Amino acid sequence: MERKTWNIGVAAIGAVIAWYGLGVELFVTNERMLAQGRPLQDAIISLSAYFTILTNLLVALGFTSAALRSMGDSGQAIPGARNYGGGFFARPFVLSGIAPSIALVCIVYNLELRQLSHYTGWARLADELLHVVMPVAFILYWYLLVPKAMLRWRDSLIWAIYPIVYLGYALIRGASSGRYAYPFIDVAKLGYPAVLLNGVGILIGFLAMSLLFIAVDRRKSAHLQLT
Repeated sequence: MERKTWNIGVAAIGAVIAWYGLGVELFVTNERMLAQGRPLQDAIISLSAYFTILTNLLVALGFTSAALRSMGDSGQAIPGARNYGGGFFARPFVLSGIAPSIALVCIVYNLELRQLSHYTGWARLADELLHVVMPVAFILYWYLLVPKAMLRWRDSLIWAIYPIVYLGYALIRGASSGRYAYPFIDVAKLGYPAVLLNGVGILIGFLAMSLLFIAVDRRKSAHLQLT
């Protein structure tokens, strides 16, 4: 089977699962909001506070765009697909930048937050899809099918803008609402010095993962050139 065909199939399946996971999470959150007499928009606003949700949204867009671009390259383009942002999110640089972010979601959740969650039913399904299944699936997709030999070491600094901006957004939002998305950035309980220290620690971890992905990219591209 040709690489483009593999790319279409894998990216399309990844997109379906990613959007499904986000949809289940929205359904669960909306059910909770409805029980409190609150509308759907409150569920959407609530979910937008989480790095997990925003990053899985990037994963869904990445998979979708990669599938659409591969379809276009193979002559199977959907009318208008190229104009639907497919070009941007399908770029190897962008897909590679999403990889350390979704890896961070998986690692931080499973090391620090899993013991705090006691979900069942649909909530448990969404939890596993967003924190385990999609991170593993996207990283495997990146390793196997995203073109290599296009990354530079300094790209890690560009990718780091996303978690830095998110931290600022989360702190401002938490200060205004009194509710912080994650316990390790809860200024009300920990204070700013501890929260900023936690943020620096996570940023260092993110940069380390970014450099690891770049190293893999460069090593794999060098291997392909030798063969």
